[in-house]
Amino acid sequence: MKTIAATALVLTTMAASPLTALAQGEDAPSPTPVAAPTPPVANELPVPEAPSAPAVTETPASLAVPPPVVQLASPNLVPVETLPAPFALAKPATGLLFPSGFVLTPSGFVRTLFSFINDDEAQTDYVGRYDGFQMLNARLAFEASRDNTTIGVSLEGAYDRRGAMNTSEGSVEVQLRDAFISYHAYRFLHLTAGQLKVPFAAEEATPTPELVFTDMAVSSRGVRGVEGYNADGLSFDRRVGLKLSSDRLYLSDEEGLGLRYALTLSNGNSPASPLNDNETLAYTARLEVSWGQIITLGLGADHNEVTSGSPPDALTEKQLSLAGDLAVDAFGAHLLVQYLRRIDEPKDVPSDAKISAQGFLAQVSYEAPYGLVPAYRFALLDPTVDVTETDADTQARLDTDDVRVHTLGLGWNVPDEPFAVKVNYHLVLEDAARNINNDRLDVLLQGAF
Repeated sequence: MKTIAATALVLTTMAASPLTALAQGEDAPSPTPVAAPTPPVANELPVPEAPSAPAVTETPASLAVPPPVVQLASPNLVPVETLPAPFALAKPATGLLFPSGFVLTPSGFVRTLFSFINDDEAQTDYVGRYDGFQMLNARLAFEASRDNTTIGVSLEGAYDRRGAMNTSEGSVEVQLRDAFISYHAYRFLHLTAGQLKVPFAAEEATPTPELVFTDMAVSSRGVRGVEGYNADGLSFDRRVGLKLSSDRLYLSDEEGLGLRYALTLSNGNSPASPLNDNETLAYTARLEVSWGQIITLGLGADHNEVTSGSPPDALTEKQLSLAGDLAVDAFGAHLLVQYLRRIDEPKDVPSDAKISAQGFLAQVSYEAPYGLVPAYRFALLDPTVDVTETDADTQARLDTDDVRVHTLGLGWNVPDEPFAVKVNYHLVLEDAARNINNDRLDVLLQGAF
């Protein structure tokens, strides 16, 4: 009986060795021949022969597979790739991982401009008198992302604050540009709250480092006092509010029809103000219809009530802004056509005139070899295209305040480097009644990370 038990123990131990090796992902070693057991000595138990251990192959440290760091049992650590399609983010976050699960991604850009403006001795005291270098941007941004939540903050270190009347005087300051929290509930529903860029028109929605020219067109940015006669542009600054938006939603595949929307409820004044300028909020909507990645048609609308002055002398006017734009990208060529219109209607003083302004731009560019980007743009701004209830003399003066700008541009996106150089020549045309010699040459050096 003792001999039979010893033999069984030996066979069981040997059989466990290949099973153990298979469980560890190794090939099972060949069975080792077993010698016949030695007859037992009286009053002694037979000693089983030790089983041969499976061969162990050491894995170099550089090839070792680290243990998984994602615990699927925790709902807050589900990888983005495993989320259902309606919940997945548009792009996975990359950056510095924190114990809280947030991934921090820094970015930024610096833009330095040299500007030379012709001066007309017979005209203003400001145009063309301040040629030289300007800091357009010194932007630093951070985004922290986890699952479907993103928190973003950006600072502008070269924010241009000039006097309202004399735009040759002012200061360059640090200012908060963006501060928001965004939750992507579905591809068709994103919720964003904070200080943000309001989707309205195509040009102002373009990230600053991706602008084809050194700056936005005159229809969007307006005219500064050192460039010509002061005129406000028709684009919007950042606002503080709440935005509902979506990814681009395709009806079939990404080569077909797509839709995207954005609805914003916000304060209608500058984000530098701690409070709204009145008790009425601004309502902004934008809808884009696209065909693949080639054609995008956009429509925008904004309703706002703007209050200026201090109580009891504060006055409010209603503003209705409309935008329509068409973008075409094909074979390295890019076309953008955009129309803007704003209607200012007095609210507190109905007898004041109702004023309409309009802006237009058409630009085309081409991505040539070696990072070269030749471009042309025509832009128009008419601050008083339509004025109601005014006398003939005033109307005659307002009919001459439009400005047209032809811009020739050449950009160079340095291959394999985060730098870009842009050279623009602006041919500025005013009405003959107030035409001045104020053509402008701009040279921009840009670095982004």
